[in-house]
This record gives sequence, C-alpha cells and structure tokens, in this order.
Amino acid sequence: MKGYLQDAEVFLQIVKDEAAQDNAEKKETASPKPSENPKETQAPVSDAEYKKQLKKAGFPESYLPGLMELHGKYPNWKFTPYDTGLKWATVIEKESPVGLNLITNSKSPDWKSDAEGAYDWKTDTYIPFDGSSWVTASEKAIQYYMDPRNFLDERGIFQFEDLGYQSDFHSQSGVENILKNTPMYQESFSYDDAGAEKTILYSKAFMDAAEDSKVSPYHLASRVKQEVVLSSTMMSSSVSGNVSGYKGIYNFYNIGATHSTASGGAIANGLKWASTGDTYLRPWNNRYKSIVGGASYIGKNYINAGQNTLYLQKFNVTSQNRYSHQYMANIEAPNSEATKTNAAYGTDKAEMPLAFSIPVYEGMPENACEVPSGGANPNNYLKSFHVKNHAFSSKFKLGDDGSKTYKLTVANNVTSVTIVAVSVSSTAKVSGAGEKQLKTGTKTYTVKVTSESGSVRKYKVKITRKEK
Repeated sequence: MKGYLQDAEVFLQIVKDEAAQDNAEKKETASPKPSENPKETQAPVSDAEYKKQLKKAGFPESYLPGLMELHGKYPNWKFTPYDTGLKWATVIEKESPVGLNLITNSKSPDWKSDAEGAYDWKTDTYIPFDGSSWVTASEKAIQYYMDPRNFLDERGIFQFEDLGYQSDFHSQSGVENILKNTPMYQESFSYDDAGAEKTILYSKAFMDAAEDSKVSPYHLASRVKQEVVLSSTMMSSSVSGNVSGYKGIYNFYNIGATHSTASGGAIANGLKWASTGDTYLRPWNNRYKSIVGGASYIGKNYINAGQNTLYLQKFNVTSQNRYSHQYMANIEAPNSEATKTNAAYGTDKAEMPLAFSIPVYEGMPENACEVPSGGANPNNYLKSFHVKNHAFSSKFKLGDDGSKTYKLTVANNVTSVTIVAVSVSSTAKVSGAGEKQLKTGTKTYTVKVTSESGSVRKYKVKITRKEK
C-alpha cells in the first residue's frame, strides 16, 4: 500500500460538479490561507530579532528552537505559521477512526492500533485495510506524525513546503535526482500524440506536467515514486498498461485508487477511474497523459485548493472537506516524500527563498509528541479455559472476555481438579491455573492473564464439591 485517495464520495462530487467546487474553493474564509512564495530574500537580522519575528507571527515557544536552527543554516527560507484554529485533542480524535490512517503491519505494537475493529483479540492479529499488510495506525503514531515540531529539521521541513511550481528553482536535473533508483531514472518512453509517435524522458514529462499544473515537479515525481515504484527495476501494475480489463490504461498517481482488501482492488479502482471521463486528459491511455493529466488533477483538487503541502494532503485540517479528501492513507508518506524532496534540491537550496507553511494548533502538549518505541503485545485473552475431565455449566468460547464466572459441580469423592488455561498470545503469562485441592463446599478460583504490555484480564470459575 502506498497512498490512496480515501474519500470516494467527495471525489465523485468534485468530478461531477467542478463549477460548484470552484466556487467553494474561493470562499475559504474559515481558515487562513497558507503562505505565498516569497518574491525577495529578506535582509539579515539578528537571532534575537528573528526570534521576536517568529513569536509575533504566531509560532509557539516550542517551535522556536527548530526554526531558529534552520534559519541559521538557511536564512533565505521563510517560515509562516498556518493557524488552523483547531484544538489539538479534537484533531487527533478526528484523525483516529479505525482504517483512516494506515501503517505497515511490520511495525512494532506501539505503532499499531488495538482499538475495536483494528485488532482481533481472538487471533492476536491486526486487521488489514489495504492489501494484507496495511493496518490502522495507533493514536500515538498519529500524534507523532501530526506534531510539526518533530520535523523542524532540514529534511522533515519539506513536508511543509509550498508545493507550487517555482520555475527559477525547479529543474529537470532535480527531477532526475528524485527518480534515482527507480525504473524512470534517465529513462524515456514513447507515446502517441495525435497520430505521431513521440519519445520523451520521464523527467521531462514531469517538467511539462509542472508547467501545465503549476505544481512542483519535485512533488509530482516524489508522489509517483511513493505510489507506484516497487524497486529500482519494478513498478506497480498501475502503470504497466497490462491489467486485465484495463489494457493500455495508466495511473501514475493512483488517483481514485481507494484502498481495498480485495485482490487488486485498489489498483482496479484507480484504473477504472483513469479509463473513464473526459477531464484531466482522460482516458489515460498513454503514460504522458497520465503524468500530465494527473498533475492537473492534483493541482486543481489539492495544491490550488488549499492542501498545498504534503502535510495538508495527508492531514486535511483546512476548512474544505476537513478530515476527509486526504490523498494518502499511509501515515508515513509525507515524511518519506519530504526526504526525497530534500534530496532533489541538493546542496543549492541554501540560496533558494523557499516558503514553508507550518500548522499550529490550540492546546498542544508542552513538548513534541514522542516517537512510538517498540511497545509490547497487548493481548491478554484466553484461547482455551476448562477443568480437566469436567465440564463447565456453560461452555467457554474463544473471545470470552472474563466478564462471566464459569460454574462447575463435582462429586464428594473428587478431591482435586486441574484448571487448564491457554492464552491467545504466546507472549502473555497465565497464573492461577494448575491443580487445585478441593474442600467440600464452594470456592471461586481466579486465573490471571498478563499481556506482554502488562495489562491483566481475569477469568473465574466457581467450583462446588458436594457434601456427600
């Protein structure tokens, strides 16, 4: 799974009524507009004065150390706070529904949600929402990636870069830097242009797309790399042109590829969209149309509609379609794409007057949210629970949460029993099971299951030994 357009209904409404969407975009009065690119470099100022400027602009104190360090290295860069007007706790709640933000299942438990619907306690498995390996991110992971203070360094800052096209700084050689270690690096493709066959380098196609859409070619190339590049020699079937039912159709940005656990589901969804309609150069029956037309879609529906940073495309805290219309599901995508953009600029970026729009929230934690670290298995359920050679009055079922007490009556001549309890997770510890000596009368025995993470679940059995 890479990143996929998540809100299909919003997207379809945009396509059906572009005029209405244009009017809506012009109204954006509920939230401030991100900063525009600076036209001139600023005159040097002292550190103390610059710090005052940042505070006056609206940056909280906790943002200043990172921004001051960046300013020292890159004095021509401009940092503007994007005052969302939103409370931090509310934003995290709205971005936390199961299935909205995904992360690879290979991550440790601290990164993954164990909320209802995200984790199956009966089988000790995380529930996939795209393919077989992309699961719901934990709230801790969401807090980490949404906290801008964690990325105020010369690499992470690029997820806040204004993604408009800057012809003075964006170059074809920079695009080639991004395409390194991909099948598109210094490679060309041929396509039909009104009956004439043309051949073009991928890097030049991205430059053409940037000029047409007014979107950064570095962003476009990074987005494609994020979406469809599998290795230095392989790309997704989204751009093979050979998918059954969609022969000759390409979707380099995976637009419309809503995530799905069905085999080929997301790719098929994207190719279906790429093959229909007549907007954005569709149908995308050649690579050039897909690269240029897809850029036009991204420019119109994201960059030029207010979601003009990698961060805002992932976490839509603008006034338009807030908390939906989020381009990618992968919670790590903005950070990884920032790395590629930083590399594309190379060593010359110190001279460039780049602009960055950095979100600010109300009621943020005093310090930056911590990176999830390892974590431990949360499962404290029993897979099986019984007394050897005896039956409970009601049968134990996998998934029982310990809320009920099981009952068992034995004859007077039974002086001992063996309680058997096996945990779902091999990492959990079970105590209270084993052989029990019985006296006449009734006694309740408690079995405790302690998860690797330390949480305890209790299961009870009430055993009665008859008098005679």
